[in-house]
Amino acid sequence: MATGGSRARRAQATPAPVFRAVERAAIVGAATRDAPVVDTARVDSTASDTLAPRPAAPLHVIVTRTSRSVRDVPAAVAVVDAASRLADGPRVSLHDALGDVPGVFVADRHNFSLGDRILIRGSGARAQFGVRGVQIVADGIPLTLPDGQAALGNLDLGSAGRIEVLRGPASALYGNAAGGVILLESGPFPSALLTPSARVTAGASGFGQEELRAGGADGSVSWLFHGAHLSTDGWRAHAAAESWRANLVARDTLAGGGELRAVLNLYQLPLAQNPGSLDRQTAETAPRSVRELQVTQGTGERSGQLQAGLSAVLPFGSAVLRTSAWGLGRSVWNPIPDRIIRLGRSAGGIRSLITVGPGVLRATAGLDAGLQADDRRELANLGLAPGAPAGSDPREGARLLDQVETVLQVAPFARLEARPAADVTLSAGLRWDAYRFSVRDRLLANGNDSDARWMTHVSPSAGATWNPLPWLGGYARVGTSFETPTTSELSNRPDGRGGFDPSLGPQSTVGVEAGVRGSAGSGRLSWQSDVFGDRVTGALVPREGAGGEVYFRNAGRLSRRGIELRVRGRPTGWLELTGAWTMERSRYLEFVTADGSYSGKLEPGVPGKRAYLAARARPLAWAAAEARLTWVDAYPVDDANDARTDAYRVLDLRLEAERGAGAWRVRPFLAVDNLFGERYAGSVVPNGFGGRYYEPAPGRSLYVGLEAGG
Repeated sequence: MATGGSRARRAQATPAPVFRAVERAAIVGAATRDAPVVDTARVDSTASDTLAPRPAAPLHVIVTRTSRSVRDVPAAVAVVDAASRLADGPRVSLHDALGDVPGVFVADRHNFSLGDRILIRGSGARAQFGVRGVQIVADGIPLTLPDGQAALGNLDLGSAGRIEVLRGPASALYGNAAGGVILLESGPFPSALLTPSARVTAGASGFGQEELRAGGADGSVSWLFHGAHLSTDGWRAHAAAESWRANLVARDTLAGGGELRAVLNLYQLPLAQNPGSLDRQTAETAPRSVRELQVTQGTGERSGQLQAGLSAVLPFGSAVLRTSAWGLGRSVWNPIPDRIIRLGRSAGGIRSLITVGPGVLRATAGLDAGLQADDRRELANLGLAPGAPAGSDPREGARLLDQVETVLQVAPFARLEARPAADVTLSAGLRWDAYRFSVRDRLLANGNDSDARWMTHVSPSAGATWNPLPWLGGYARVGTSFETPTTSELSNRPDGRGGFDPSLGPQSTVGVEAGVRGSAGSGRLSWQSDVFGDRVTGALVPREGAGGEVYFRNAGRLSRRGIELRVRGRPTGWLELTGAWTMERSRYLEFVTADGSYSGKLEPGVPGKRAYLAARARPLAWAAAEARLTWVDAYPVDDANDARTDAYRVLDLRLEAERGAGAWRVRPFLAVDNLFGERYAGSVVPNGFGGRYYEPAPGRSLYVGLEAGG
């Protein structure tokens, strides 16, 4: 894993002044928008040859919606140098960036029509596509829609410079679907007038990606552009994909620590075939296969999205105003085995808050508002025309659903923080969320199913931090979260009618957690350990129908509890070691249905134990090697716990070299995923119909690439 420390040393070894300027911008500018920041992960390890306890430079985060030192955050927070972590691989999954963050499980489906499956402490386990239960924010603009769902296709990992992760219930800060938060910041922004680079990656299963990156700065204004084209045949049959993306971020640094930022993101997915899941026997004996029905029904997705946003950080004396506005348009064409879904979506919103008082008391008040409109049509899937080649579009039949769904969100919130002593902070927050879900039925032949529902929730939180020593601190917190069903979950009714499922309601969570964190040797060694316990009421549980449609119901009560540990160390100037351990247990306390009682059973799709170890060596200033080992224990995939995955161990390797001449550099790299060809389920479909729970992961996969530019 290429950490900031190794990147800083690489910059010192590179003679080009522009590289040193770029690295300084990555260290200082990407961390926060209104406070000087030094990331402890970026402190030069040569500053000390001892691991005796010493205070590390303060690390600030903005995932709490205000710039705060991690030592003063009463929650489990992790910071990842994404620009380094994603430098040596295909850059298509958050799994490569977040592997060492305990409590976070990113399952790479290797299916571009569905995207990563992301869980934070079990939240998000119900997602059949996209992300549920976890808020995603990029450059101050939410990717999570008002109804709580997020699609990751437009998430541009080639622009990511820094990722912050807040684990645990966070609805007091973010509202709907905030069982955890992932925040991405683009960077680094070059300091030269123009700094272009190009990158090409080729690899297993016909994978190819061409990327163009450019940035520049002129006075207080800087900008960063990244564009990419990706194509792949897919490891499994019927898994080919092609995508185009472009991301432009521009910022103006204002006097006094303020900033204006504009974001424009374009994503096109002209092809993404969906091979679906397999039963256990097929997954073991023919993992690359696909059911014939998936092919004849042309399952997959075509989609496009345009999103834009403006954000500002404006200091006013002792107050700081943060505000953003965003909007998007999206279109989706999505054949599944029994129907074809046509979706036109538009959404937008504002997020504003003001913080007053940098002294003993600090108060924050804000308002989030959003609007989402989905034009949903579902038609019978008549399959491929006779004689049509595989990969052709299926034929559309009669209308099965035709309705307009809207979601209106209004959420005021407030937070108060006090510092009664130099080493103690106390905080409390309260947020009220109101969501109006409405549907206008346009298919009246079977009756008018138009409807409107309000879903509201009050989300309090309270926490405290105590830092008795400069190198040691701890925290405790009580937090809450809630999740409304998404529009797609509400519209999938088991009775086949239009409108929304009247039996489906939101779920709510109350969680407690505590942790201790520390560092030594000026940041050469750091650790954090956390324990948590969550109680979920009305948990949203999926079940798949015979035609591939997914229905949801509310379970009674669910308990989640666990232990997390993260350790990072730099025993020498050229070697870095990272380790993460997660042990959690997610269990139904009360869940009784017409099919039977599942009380006492484990929640499907949530790995109970997992570990991550990584070692990165840079024995030469121009070359580095890294090994990453991921272990995941077996876990259940159905409510009855009758079926489970197998435990697996996967070893990935990364190699890179870098040579520069003047202001230019050339960097070849090589990535080997799953070096020993472990056969395992990379992701699962909880409660899949017909025992089709398993989504097999590729065997050994080799990628080679070359990056060149300024």
